[in-house]
Amino acid sequence: AIASHPLLKYLQQQIEINKKETDVQKSKRLPDFLVGYFNQSFRGIQTVNGLDQKFTGADRFHGFEVGIAIPILPNGNKSKISASKINEQIAAANLEYEQTNLNGRFNVLLQQYFKEKSALDYYEKTALPQADFIINNAEKGFKSGEIPYVQYQQSLATALKIKTDYIDNVYLFNQVTLDIETIIGIK
Repeated sequence: AIASHPLLKYLQQQIEINKKETDVQKSKRLPDFLVGYFNQSFRGIQTVNGLDQKFTGADRFHGFEVGIAIPILPNGNKSKISASKINEQIAAANLEYEQTNLNGRFNVLLQQYFKEKSALDYYEKTALPQADFIINNAEKGFKSGEIPYVQYQQSLATALKIKTDYIDNVYLFNQVTLDIETIIGIK
């Protein structure tokens, strides 16, 4: 469920970057082939073989260059290759750590989700109807004179407490749902 989390995708990219860096360091141990071409012109008077010659921009001189660069010490890059491999291992460890961390957080949130959902169901099916029942009976009892004002206020406070606890539970349920959606990457 968390495979599409942006942090995990970023860490996977870091692993690939470090692998490419290792490949670059390894390739530096191989011979390098060079090929070049140049095309230029001279203007004005130039001395060629002891004689002065006049050149215009239309006079073009071409040349080619071919070469091979062979590393003198092919193991000279060994420490950089080792460092790149260590960076690969660090990136893989970071990915594994974050996957474990997100999985653990996800499991905790899932348990909290089911707890809050259960409490929400209790409030909607049992507690809120009881709160309404308490309010109705308290109003009837107070209007008919069967209960004193203090008991009426206590009954209303109890019903109000049930309703505010329900609202708090709705908030917690929504917060847990948002946290779960954040982890699994739902926008």
